[in-house]
Amino acid sequence: MTETKLTPRSHKVIELALREARSMKSKYARTEHLLLGLSKEGSGIGSQVLKAHGVQFQRLKAEIERIHPINHMEEISLPDFLELAPASKRILDLAGKNAKHLKDNYIGTEHILIAILDSTFSSSYLILEKMGAPFSDIRKDVFLLLGKRDPQIDISDERERYSAWLEEAMDIAYHKGIDIASAFTQVAVRNMNNG
Repeated sequence: MTETKLTPRSHKVIELALREARSMKSKYARTEHLLLGLSKEGSGIGSQVLKAHGVQFQRLKAEIERIHPINHMEEISLPDFLELAPASKRILDLAGKNAKHLKDNYIGTEHILIAILDSTFSSSYLILEKMGAPFSDIRKDVFLLLGKRDPQIDISDERERYSAWLEEAMDIAYHKGIDIASAFTQVAVRNMNNG
């Protein structure tokens, strides 16, 4: 993990994830357990946004148990101290990077939620997807509550702008018979001077 410190609520998310992993007879706290911890924590931005979008703890836990059924008859010996699975550690590392990118000196529940939404490799992401969670709305609400702009939206806005510039440049190149690079430079300079 990065040097950025976890908030008390984020520590609670991890503790709840470890507790849920143990109750589900898992030897590691996987990303879906982090998601459960986030949902159960209750007061952080991450938890509140999930709840506002219908991702309730009981429904989430039922979905996870459907995917990973618990055999209550089977004796499983669990270690005294459960650890986070490598994918969960990657989520927390990504949460730290997100916090730094947003110039926050802490890792809050919101950063953990953003990391889960960005981690298409994780089972927590797939579970949210299966539940029909509105990813873009959840993400938008997190950034709204943080009072910050979503860097991913900024990137897509830039792509749209450059796409429009490229289309205009192709038009100019075709009609004036000049190369596309020269036409694009003309369009970019004109738009940057006007914007």
